[in-house]
Amino acid sequence: MDAVGQFAQLWTVPNLLFGLTLSLVWSLLQGAAMRAFSGKRPKRGLWYWLSVTGLAFVAFVCLLTLVSILSRQQISLMAHQAREDARPQFHLAVEQVTSGALTDERGRQTSFAVLIATIANTGEPSAISGIGLSAKLTPDAEPTAGTAQTLPKELRVPLRDGTVITFSAEDALNVRAQVEPIPKGGMRRGVMLYTFPNIPPAALNAITTVYELAVTDIWGNSYSASSKGLTPMTELKQYPQLHLGITKPEPPVSGGRR
Repeated sequence: MDAVGQFAQLWTVPNLLFGLTLSLVWSLLQGAAMRAFSGKRPKRGLWYWLSVTGLAFVAFVCLLTLVSILSRQQISLMAHQAREDARPQFHLAVEQVTSGALTDERGRQTSFAVLIATIANTGEPSAISGIGLSAKLTPDAEPTAGTAQTLPKELRVPLRDGTVITFSAEDALNVRAQVEPIPKGGMRRGVMLYTFPNIPPAALNAITTVYELAVTDIWGNSYSASSKGLTPMTELKQYPQLHLGITKPEPPVSGGRR
């Protein structure tokens, strides 16, 4: 509602009577004050006192209008803030990423990426309604959307040093963040598997490749996090919440004594 509409709403009978009463009282007090200071009865005509009363009344209505506008704006601001506070506030982080190639029964290879990520919430409890991952091979390249895959019961991914990481379907981030709302002050950590059929495995695992994780909450708000600054996984960090297996390569057997 604009200022004119708010001003019009004030012209009600109670407000008019109240303003008129205050104006008359103010006029009487002014006359009494003039008489007290001068010691004489002020020689003012009827029109003068009517004018003073009218001006006082107009000033009262204007002041009431201003107070009403400011109050409404403050209430509207508080209501907007309350609505914002009632929504989730997600914060995403891509912690580690590795990639490789999946081989099907016909021997064909498909590039894949596995990432460990977290979704923290500083707002009201909420679940996610969508999640996706894209990859950019170079800073100027267009992002390529990955295809989400269901984590198998066990996914074994070898690293460059021969270490094999085993990921578990129990840690699927999309399931953890969709089945149960993330509470205020809470966090969900999990694993996601995406395939990129049109990107060669070597290109996907290049140090220049940047991944972007995108999440949508049930309110329709979008959030994103980038892997920029992360290097391809060479060793696995410790994640107590995840069911990860680590198999180190056996050291080479040294030759016997001559």
